[in-house]
Amino acid sequence: MKPTLLVIEDDPVYSNLLDQLLTNKGFQVQVAHDATAGLQFAYSLKPDAVILDIMLPGVDGWQICSRLRDVSDVPIIMLTAFGSKDNVVKGLNLGADDFIIKPVTTNELVARIRAVLRRSAKVKNDNAGSRNEVVIFDNLTVDFRKYQVTVDGKRVNLSPIEFRLLSVLIHHQGQILSHEFLLREVWGSEYMGEVEYLRQYISYLRYKLEKDPAKPNLIHNEWGYGYRFG
Repeated sequence: MKPTLLVIEDDPVYSNLLDQLLTNKGFQVQVAHDATAGLQFAYSLKPDAVILDIMLPGVDGWQICSRLRDVSDVPIIMLTAFGSKDNVVKGLNLGADDFIIKPVTTNELVARIRAVLRRSAKVKNDNAGSRNEVVIFDNLTVDFRKYQVTVDGKRVNLSPIEFRLLSVLIHHQGQILSHEFLLREVWGSEYMGEVEYLRQYISYLRYKLEKDPAKPNLIHNEWGYGYRFG
């Protein structure tokens, strides 16, 4: 079955171009030109991934990303001309799986889409086949079967990427994992140079899981090489 992509983009010329290009690359594409239609399609179609612009009439892409992440783990790719570092960080912090700056070549866009789809499928397969369904470390409990994380008994909401990164760290507890290994396992080989993504998400995890993020007890830096859990 062809993967279904939901494109939320208000520019009719650009959205039609994306529709044609992605359809020709083997995807099923549904286009929405505003937030209302985009959210309705997201809930009814349950797409395999969402490609989301920021500048939309009424409710903007930031708010759509936040609303989608509250109710779904669908991969979200923000595709926008607003490519400042602050915007990239904001998008990732809201739960976007990737942030692509326009203009982008068809080959790069398709590669990034396929990467997030592979990642999403791998998370589901890994969690379904996890030998240790529940892991407890200090005050942290991770239930891979329920896709649930608690700290001191309180539920902590993690984005799909955050959960995937935490899973890889836990499954290699005590081992020093290089930047390259983590990028490949969590994001895919297309992201081997995106060390800033990794640092940002390590920071998110520490903020959500550590008692004192400045003095982490769970996720440790191995300076110049990578990270270690436990």
